[in-house]
Amino acid sequence: MSIFSVDLMNGNIHLFAGDFFSSGGTSTSGSTYTQVNYYSELPSASLFSGKIFIVRNGSGNYVIDRKESGMYFSDGADWRHLNDLIPYFNSSNL
Repeated sequence: MSIFSVDLMNGNIHLFAGDFFSSGGTSTSGSTYTQVNYYSELPSASLFSGKIFIVRNGSGNYVIDRKESGMYFSDGADWRHLNDLIPYFNSSNL
């Protein structure tokens, strides 16, 4: 199970992976993803294969080239919006 949090002071997004429901405390491991303001500011996907970036603002025209804000995953060739990849992370695919 993964839990996301947003630091309200600086707007950074953190992912905490661990068991938050067992007794004895919580996991302290976490990671902060690199953030850009717009999709157009993402670096080349080939340079960051397997990495996740946060796009803070949506941009473009809805009919032509809209790029939503959110988490983007580099497959080594393209940046994929994580909403498009949910089936890949399904526990039945392990």
